[in-house]
Amino acid sequence: MGIHRMPAYLSKIMKLLKLNSFIHPHTSLYWDIDKSEYFIFTDAGRLLRPVLRLKTIGPLRTNELIEGDYSTALNWSTLTRGYMGTQIPDLSIYDERYFQEELAQIKIKHPDYLEFLEANASPIEMIDPQESEGCFIAKDIYSIDKQEYTHAEIHSSLILSALTHHVPFPEHSQYPRNVFSGQQTKQAMGLYSAAYQTRFETFAHILNYPQKQLVTSRYKQYTDVDKLPYGVNCIVAIACYSGYNQEDSVILNKSSVERGMFQSVYYRSYEDSEEVQENGDKIYFGNPKYQTNIKKNTVVNYDCLDEGGFALEGKYVTSSDAIIGKCTKSFSGGNAQVTNVSAKTVKFGTSGTVDKVIVYKNVDNVRSCKVRIRKQKIPEIGDKFSSRPGQKGVCGMLLKTEEMPFTQDGIVPDIIVNPHAIPSRMTINQLLEVVLGKSAAIGGFLGDATPFQNNDIHDYAALLQKYGYDEWGDEVLYSGITGEQLKTRIFIGPTYYQRIKLIVSDKMHSRATGPLQNLTRQPAAGRSNNGGLRIGEMERDGILSHGISKFLRESMMVRSDKYNLKINRNTGIISDSSSTTDTDDLVEIPYSCKLLLQELQTMSVGARLVTDPKL
Repeated sequence: MGIHRMPAYLSKIMKLLKLNSFIHPHTSLYWDIDKSEYFIFTDAGRLLRPVLRLKTIGPLRTNELIEGDYSTALNWSTLTRGYMGTQIPDLSIYDERYFQEELAQIKIKHPDYLEFLEANASPIEMIDPQESEGCFIAKDIYSIDKQEYTHAEIHSSLILSALTHHVPFPEHSQYPRNVFSGQQTKQAMGLYSAAYQTRFETFAHILNYPQKQLVTSRYKQYTDVDKLPYGVNCIVAIACYSGYNQEDSVILNKSSVERGMFQSVYYRSYEDSEEVQENGDKIYFGNPKYQTNIKKNTVVNYDCLDEGGFALEGKYVTSSDAIIGKCTKSFSGGNAQVTNVSAKTVKFGTSGTVDKVIVYKNVDNVRSCKVRIRKQKIPEIGDKFSSRPGQKGVCGMLLKTEEMPFTQDGIVPDIIVNPHAIPSRMTINQLLEVVLGKSAAIGGFLGDATPFQNNDIHDYAALLQKYGYDEWGDEVLYSGITGEQLKTRIFIGPTYYQRIKLIVSDKMHSRATGPLQNLTRQPAAGRSNNGGLRIGEMERDGILSHGISKFLRESMMVRSDKYNLKINRNTGIISDSSSTTDTDDLVEIPYSCKLLLQELQTMSVGARLVTDPKL
């Protein structure tokens, strides 16, 4: 904390010290002029990115690299370290010294040392998000048309994240779609690690047959999406076919799915440890079938456990099966030793095959066990899919190959998307991906869709035309149901589609009766708690509009939290007498209503119920 009378001079000298590495080049310097505050950040974990720093050379805002002077471009250090980078060629980025003596020498040798520092400053500056608030950054070196610009992007695509770098042609799509694309890709299945078989994540989705992108970006060599892919190159037709792809739903080729398209494996890990209680008793792993005088705490099936109390690999388990058995010895009243048995089970409503079990000693020197459950997830109606341009949709129907439309070459689409998804979203980049992807598939090369290359889209169309196809990707298709030619041209070609981890089988739930909440005595909420399905305000209005008020009363009372309560007829409040008197009336109200009355009483609000039948 401090005060400075000349903030403009302070900002200039600090920036020059950073650009010449007298202070660390990763230091963040931000002058908030409106609030008269100057921020200096040096903490770890800030995301930094390189930008070209502009200076006035003649009438232009430019710098040495833009003007073609590459004398400083010997290596990354000379580009970002300035004067000290030339004095100490092997200056490490982990060297956090403040070169005070060297700065003092420059002040002695050069009375106009600010000009000297300006001349030797690095052409590239590392800035963090806070510092970029105080910068005016041009989108590229060709857009520097104002004297107010302080920096320029090295390339326009560097404004994008690691995910959105792989959206094909994002400059041909509107901004919200590119944002949606990033959100969808974060939920896409793929290979999160090459070592997933030895890892015990809480949960993980692994796509069985991922493919690297046919239409890709030059950034793939830095983000490794070609080595750990997250989708499949599908043949996608944009058409109305059978009516099962309305409102963003898509039709999948059932035969493609049966051959492995979008099939995945879901892994879920469970962990438990032995314990030593305060009285010295040990809770240990064990199978109750090999214990004597047992007392089971829960009704669970222990048939899937081995002698040590661990699940057998390859066994199919449900929420009623134990995957880890635990025992503890205790003495009953007659000094007889009793073995109390408990169990770890999978989450309610889930099931799967025991994939791997490991037992090890933890930091407390007691045994821990991890069990990984595996389940095959095959695409079905209701599962979610998305293209990289952000066109998401759920599966509305699975059609066999013989029922799908086909081209004159016999090509059958894997996915059929509704054409109404395109005009309002304006995801032109998905159409360009198909045109380029078609040429790439025929020519045997990878299509380059790196952002902001500013290529003429007619070049892609001309390339496709050279291969003997319609320049914009349209083809004549024939109905798989009638065999007749469809009376319109259909846009068809390869598109990279992702399977999103939101799977309908993970959300499907129903119940009759089940557990209640302790406080309100209403049915518990949530699939994992075997909870009920809530009839809310809008559902209530729908039931009333159908005139089935007795069904509504049953929902709100009988199947929820009906409660019999004595109300004093004279006072209108809950009676405190243990036996029914002449002044008490027995009423039926929801337990949560009774709870509300009592909570209001704690705040000195006396809500009274009038039970006089004459009224």
